[in-house]
Amino acid sequence: MGKSGSFFFISHDHEFLIKTMTTSDFMAFKKLFRAYFDHINMYEKSIISRIYGVYSVKMGEADPVYLMMQGNCKKCEDKNIKRVFDLKGSLVKRHVPGDDHKHTAVLKDKNFLEMKKTEPVMLFDQKE
Repeated sequence: MGKSGSFFFISHDHEFLIKTMTTSDFMAFKKLFRAYFDHINMYEKSIISRIYGVYSVKMGEADPVYLMMQGNCKKCEDKNIKRVFDLKGSLVKRHVPGDDHKHTAVLKDKNFLEMKKTEPVMLFDQKE
């Protein structure tokens, strides 16, 4: 379970994640979908997670459960990636403490903003 209370399921080959979504997450995604889709199509090499489907599952009289299926960004084969951020657009509990983050640390919104103030945030090693 994630900190938000969402459940995560990983496919047997670790290529895909399925995450439960709140109703408000689902409604927000519906509003952002067109811009997300356009971005992914315009920038084929974008490293933003690929979302392959968003589903609503309803059984009987129970409230629907919303699910998102996405690619597992931890399986990325690009060894030039310097940092990974889990950006949510919030500042509440969105900081990984410390200064010397390991290459594998998933940083958050406040880390991104702090780094942006002191250094250009390079997501990739620059190649000559």
